[in-house]
Amino acid sequence: FSPGEQTNGDFVSSLPGIDLSQKNYSLYSGFLSFDGRHYHYVFVERNTTEKWALWLNGGPGCSSLDGLLTENGPFRVQKDGLLVDNKFAWSKNASILYLESPVDVGFTYSDNKADKKNVGDKTTTRDNTKALEKFIEKFPKYSTMPLILTGESYAGIYISLLLEALSTHPKFENILDGALIGNGMFDYGFNYNTMIHFANGHGLIPPSLWSNVLSDCCNNITEQCEFYDSEISDICALQTSEVMNVIFQIGLNLYNIYARCVTDSEEQMRKLIFTSAPEKMKKVFNMSKKLNMAPVCLSDYAIRNYLNKPEVVKALHVENSPASSNWTVCSDEVFQAYQKTHTSVKANLIQYFKNTRRLGTPHVIIYNGDIDMACNFLGGRDFAASLGFRMIEDQRPWLYRDTDQNVQLGGYVTEYEYLSFVTVKGSGHMVPTDQPEAALVMFQMYLEKTW
Repeated sequence: FSPGEQTNGDFVSSLPGIDLSQKNYSLYSGFLSFDGRHYHYVFVERNTTEKWALWLNGGPGCSSLDGLLTENGPFRVQKDGLLVDNKFAWSKNASILYLESPVDVGFTYSDNKADKKNVGDKTTTRDNTKALEKFIEKFPKYSTMPLILTGESYAGIYISLLLEALSTHPKFENILDGALIGNGMFDYGFNYNTMIHFANGHGLIPPSLWSNVLSDCCNNITEQCEFYDSEISDICALQTSEVMNVIFQIGLNLYNIYARCVTDSEEQMRKLIFTSAPEKMKKVFNMSKKLNMAPVCLSDYAIRNYLNKPEVVKALHVENSPASSNWTVCSDEVFQAYQKTHTSVKANLIQYFKNTRRLGTPHVIIYNGDIDMACNFLGGRDFAASLGFRMIEDQRPWLYRDTDQNVQLGGYVTEYEYLSFVTVKGSGHMVPTDQPEAALVMFQMYLEKTW
């Protein structure tokens, strides 16, 4: 450790549930404070790496500690409170900063109560930028090391806006080294339109209902289907809302359509779609319950139980947080208050690419697990193509050798100038959870600039 980092007060010397003494990484946890706001972070430092990455979970309103403890962190939390090593941790290849964002998510808080209500795309981009500024003040050696932005779900919007902001920021424009965004929300229209095609392609829509949809929304031509346009007819809005009602009444795990649903979360699944649906469809969509935020078809017992233990709170140096005894994976309050000002980040990503051309334009990978319906691969594929970059290589399989040295199909990749679109076979929304080995290989290939 450098002296400044070892003594900054955020070093985690011990953590309940795991022995950190023999690990090949160092752990830090604390707050990045500015303007009366206190953003909680956990930093997994791998001293042998030359790059660092920011990881953001989505929601909006969900904690990035979910990524740390259930996805790509160096350990995974168990129901008994133990932490077991994750042999496919992304910190094997880079130091990873997990940031709880925005205000009121996880242990992050503000001294100003008004900040809880004034939360949205604009303020989150502002605060994420300031948090990174504070981070490189606390860990100055990273001010000259390549930075990669990573995350999933609504982080597709978080990261796209942050890429644009950092690409002209004097402290980051020369170290920004691209992004890796998984199952991201980039464009409501692409996501919503393709979700219905995804559902039909997986046999989730009764043929008679699909016939009505084709007739009332598509002029009986599949390529002409438009479900998101505000000008869709009333009858089309009725048919598409019926599609959604059918899907959400069967106990389907929206994040992984082939996985079990371990919570009674029909309401939460419907909420995910309702908030991005066209206004006409909202009027006829059956939403009798209050919208709220919760992990869809997933049990958060282990992580919630672990992070509310007093000894864990103390070890992570977050005793001053209002959430020190009631940490939750996702915040209903943030989700309800969040101002979604960007229904598409196409223009923001294109601006990022323009801003960084003088640096050779650091690459971006958009990746999707192919059995996630919430942010499905068809929407990711169509969004990537819509950016208009020259295609270098059309879709091809990508392969890797697993730990037994067997060749496996990881998924498929389409390469564009500045951008790659990648699918991960057999994965749902949380790729590092569902296909951890393939996810790590993909991360390694990105770092090695194979794609």
